[in-house]
Amino acid sequence: MTQPLLQSSLSEKVTAATTNIDKRIAIALATVAALLLLLVNEAAYWQSKAAMDTLVARASSRITIERLIENVIIAESAQRDFVFSGNESLLGKVGKATAAVASTLADLEQDHATQEAFMAALSRARATIETRLARVGQGVALRRQGRVDEALALVQIVSSMELIQALDNELLAIEDEGRMQRRETVYTSLLIARIGAAAVIALGLLVLLAYMRHGRAVLKHETQVKQAEQTARIELQTEVALQTTELTALTRNLMVNREDERSRLARDLHDDLGALLTSAKLDVARLKTRMVKSAPDSLELLAHLVTTLNACVSLGRNIIENLRPSALENLGLVATLEILTGEFAKMSGIETLCELEPVALDASAELMVYRVVQEALTNITRYANASQVRVSLRAQGDQVLLSVSDNGGGFDTHSKSPAAYGLRGMRFRVEAEGGTLGIISSPGNGTRIVATLTLPLSKGAPELI
Repeated sequence: MTQPLLQSSLSEKVTAATTNIDKRIAIALATVAALLLLLVNEAAYWQSKAAMDTLVARASSRITIERLIENVIIAESAQRDFVFSGNESLLGKVGKATAAVASTLADLEQDHATQEAFMAALSRARATIETRLARVGQGVALRRQGRVDEALALVQIVSSMELIQALDNELLAIEDEGRMQRRETVYTSLLIARIGAAAVIALGLLVLLAYMRHGRAVLKHETQVKQAEQTARIELQTEVALQTTELTALTRNLMVNREDERSRLARDLHDDLGALLTSAKLDVARLKTRMVKSAPDSLELLAHLVTTLNACVSLGRNIIENLRPSALENLGLVATLEILTGEFAKMSGIETLCELEPVALDASAELMVYRVVQEALTNITRYANASQVRVSLRAQGDQVLLSVSDNGGGFDTHSKSPAAYGLRGMRFRVEAEGGTLGIISSPGNGTRIVATLTLPLSKGAPELI
């Protein structure tokens, strides 16, 4: 990995030396182009800004005129509703709209005080508006006096169409004329900016030509860097694969050593502890025959001692079976799993269903299957809170499928759970035998553990019992 890095460093120095002159020329041309573009854009900006400010003011005036129309219509509509319904709450809406009309007229007069044509049109619009509002007031007064028919007749006369047409034809037309003039100014500014941009683009082409040589050198350098990275990546992948193989072999060796040590401890406990406990039970039996006549009162203590010795024998047997299940060698894998699941169901009270078929596995693979089932049942007891467990073992083609599932609470397989280390240990065991382990679970949907093993080529089909 060091050699590609040295080659990359040397390539960088060569590229920097060959493109130094091109960079200086390109920087000078780019500076000139930037200054020209700045000057053109600044001139176009200030001219466009002035025109846009005027356009914004014109647009604001148009909105004010439309608001004036809207308030007049609101006043007339509220008056109409009052005449028809007599609802006094509508009078507040009439007064509010009338005040808004007066305020809007004042704003228009202030904004356009210097525009004679606009002020003349606004004066005519004011006369029309005041006439409409006076009729509104008359209609409200007649309705309050109880002269409903006269008020209704007046409502039929009042209409805002003439007002809207007058405002559109005069005030808005004047605003549109000013906006058109400012739009021409904006177009002129954009044309100037367009010409300036074209000039800068032409200069930019020169900069681009200067940079083409530099680009070729950079491309060559990037190619060399990619090749170096590819070489380093291949070396890293090779090293990772080698380390993975070594770790797998180490894991298998550690597991084999651990099982061998368990077997040795189981044999020692069976031979030494079993002999001691058997000898102690024989001595107690002899003492019992002697103490029947000499010390009958001590028989109760002697019976308690016999019970204790039996419990020690049972405990020793359980320890030995946990260290190395003797049934696996004497009865086979299926019978051993039936014993294991039966004891689990008896101790935990969980319904356990077994679907076990004889399969042809070597001794280490059978022990692995036993340990996986044992660890899975332990996790179910501790964490699953399940009411039913199903254990399945069967051959499918040239593979052996082991499945342990429960209907418990399940867990998120992407998060760290208390059973994570046990599950990781299962995975190591299965992979050490050349198999794969899958874990299917989600909160509230139980858990299923599936181990897949390849049958040894040296063994034939399993013998059916």
